[in-house]
Amino acid sequence: MPWDVFICHASEEKGAVATPLTDALQSVGVSVWIDENQITLGDSLREQIDHGLQYCRFGVIILSKAFFRKQWTKKELGAFFARETADGRKVVLPILYDLSPQELSQYSPLLADKLAGFWSDGVERVAAQIARVVLSKPATEVDVSELRSPVQTPTTRDLESLVFLLSGQGRSCYFVSDDIVLSGDKLSLVLQSQTSEKRAFLSDLTPDRYSCSGKLGVAYGTTAYLASVESVTQRRKDGDEKATLELRLEDSQTGQWEMAFNNYSVDDIATMRARRILLNEKLTARRDGDRGLLESMIMNIHVSGQDNFLDIEESPLPGLYAEVGEERDLFLALCRLLSILCLRLTNTVEYVQTLDMRLVGQHELQVEFVGRRSRMYSNVDPTTITVAGTCSLVTSETPS
Repeated sequence: MPWDVFICHASEEKGAVATPLTDALQSVGVSVWIDENQITLGDSLREQIDHGLQYCRFGVIILSKAFFRKQWTKKELGAFFARETADGRKVVLPILYDLSPQELSQYSPLLADKLAGFWSDGVERVAAQIARVVLSKPATEVDVSELRSPVQTPTTRDLESLVFLLSGQGRSCYFVSDDIVLSGDKLSLVLQSQTSEKRAFLSDLTPDRYSCSGKLGVAYGTTAYLASVESVTQRRKDGDEKATLELRLEDSQTGQWEMAFNNYSVDDIATMRARRILLNEKLTARRDGDRGLLESMIMNIHVSGQDNFLDIEESPLPGLYAEVGEERDLFLALCRLLSILCLRLTNTVEYVQTLDMRLVGQHELQVEFVGRRSRMYSNVDPTTITVAGTCSLVTSETPS
């Protein structure tokens, strides 16, 4: 199995540093490779350590005077530096135990150039610093900055036929569909692509150019899917620009996992995520200090949607309003599709049962939502999530 971190340490620091740090990291969901837990009687030390070095994403290096007296620990450090060079990303996470930064520069100028944590700050602060790096993940965030109000006001029929697409790079675009055919795990879309912006968006989806996550979010009607692009065909006839998009549907829950945290159930966390998507609701810290900071950070990772196609740090609806809010009917149609896409592709709900949205007051969106979660147990009815409230649509770019 892969681990998040490998604890590289001298045996002299096992009881004072390595073991309590392992416990603190595991308590907040960071998986740890440490020799005392992974190497058992009769195992080959070299093989087990090589396995850990290969399958850990980061190396937490406990730097001490004893560390630099041992050849084995320096070899482990060298392996992580090699990974860092080969992968082109941060891998080495240094923690100073009984060394000052000045002393470290005498042992290793290369390590001294890295920002290090200080064990003297306490195990919870060090664990929080490591978790902030390790549990942060590259994920798709919804970018609506390229959506603009159309030159012509969409007709009622156009609004009913809208399709919203979100690429793995976070770019989004909407289209009027002429035809939608769903057969098994195949989805075929015939889209109107009358503008150069829409044609450029589609061109970037062609399989030989598609990158990042390799996936595409698709929303229409009352549902949304995660899909892979199989082909994009653009054609022009009698002045009409059309594109056919052939997609293969993916399981939007593949690779996703949910877990309770800090007395909140997975359904509680999903409800928080729904309220963030629909109402832009913020988390509030339950306690002060380093422990409160760590708990808030981990809770935010759970609420934003871990290991998902989408990462919901905030609601995308105010940004959407800033771009197309002048066209109220278009905004409400896109707002609905974008909300359904976020709710479905973050595994917040499996089915959207009710989603009523209307503009009220000055730049406010009134929302009433009911959705059904995925069934967890065959003999237990799935949980229903209900959200009702008002989302402020005011941003620095909100039209006055």
